[in-house]
Amino acid sequence: MTSDGGPGLDPFLLPPEQAHSAWPLGIPVSVHFYLSTSEQAFAHNPEDADLPHFAWHDITFGDWNEVRTADHNIHLPKVRELYSLCYSHGAERI
Repeated sequence: MTSDGGPGLDPFLLPPEQAHSAWPLGIPVSVHFYLSTSEQAFAHNPEDADLPHFAWHDITFGDWNEVRTADHNIHLPKVRELYSLCYSHGAERI
């Protein structure tokens, strides 16, 4: 449904589009991960100060076989224990 209440556009009736990568394959990138109690990416909450954040560097963009793991014990603020909400935000940097 459109904002004026009319019928919405069926995306399946549109011609196909081709997606293009934002970066060339083979360049090194870093990926930064942040845990937050906010739904908004990169919002600053004082209660997030003790939540883990980390970065992985020297990842080759386009190497789809890349595998990395990280283990953390996370102590959520009391208010979040009630609702069990925690968000992971990531950002790529070249």
